[in-house]
Amino acid sequence: MLWISHQGESYDAPGNTMKAFRLAWERDSDGIELDIHLTSDKHVVCIHDADTERVGDKNLVIAEESYEVLSKVDVGQGEKIPLLSQVLAESPPGKLIYIEVKTGSEILPNLVEIINHSNVATEDLRIIDFNNTNLKECKKILPTMKTYLLANIKSNDETNQLYPGVTELLTLASESKIDGFDLRACEKIDKKFLSELDGEIVVWTINELNIANKFISYGVNAITSDRAAYLKNKLKK
Repeated sequence: MLWISHQGESYDAPGNTMKAFRLAWERDSDGIELDIHLTSDKHVVCIHDADTERVGDKNLVIAEESYEVLSKVDVGQGEKIPLLSQVLAESPPGKLIYIEVKTGSEILPNLVEIINHSNVATEDLRIIDFNNTNLKECKKILPTMKTYLLANIKSNDETNQLYPGVTELLTLASESKIDGFDLRACEKIDKKFLSELDGEIVVWTINELNIANKFISYGVNAITSDRAAYLKNKLKK
């Protein structure tokens, strides 16, 4: 069972910042999850939204600004928007990095270049995306990289069925040759639902111990949490 810090240890530091990532590494969580966008001058940066409105001291659209301009934005506690290359350069050996692609395929050539020039082992990297087309392209250009389909699992209150369902998820998996699924931890997910899926299972975003224990009992491979290190240490005890 792996504990992945969502946008770093974002319970205690601004998400997708070096402070949050460093906390995750210092606290010995098993890895980090981060989000990437592409700037106007083709730098790959770590930030969740397509603009800085929600987290920054000014509102700028990532794709429309240079990294030089974006690097001056305060995204909380004096932290700046980091480059993906900076995160990879500081990542300790053996720590996993789940990279969520938040754009279209235009970012992939830049992502590949950064990965190829980093010292991070391929087996420590994961590409996650809601966009199955991106995942298919990733497998073509990075065949040894593990990829996971993100899915926002929801429950239909009238039929009590989950959607997307197992059949749809398996069809998408077959199309993109992914290695597993990264699923929202919908409370209606049960062990049977997960057992019918092929590949590794990651669930997000779990911050409570009782919910974590439930999904651990279902046999998931990893849990993404805003306070992954805290939950990991609690369960050790």
